[in-house]
Amino acid sequence: MLIGNPNIVDVQTVNDRRGTLEPLNLGATNLIFVDDRSIAITNLRIVVLGPGDI
Repeated sequence: MLIGNPNIVDVQTVNDRRGTLEPLNLGATNLIFVDDRSIAITNLRIVVLGPGDI
């Protein structure tokens, strides 16, 4: 897994199919899942909002 902006979210890899996200700051970033050949499989947009922002 690759994170676009590590100042927004910290990613801990659990295994080749799972990870844990920890919000660090408000903002937006992307999370990219790659295969064994480093080819992007999925690109997710991650948004960290503050209380009451939804």
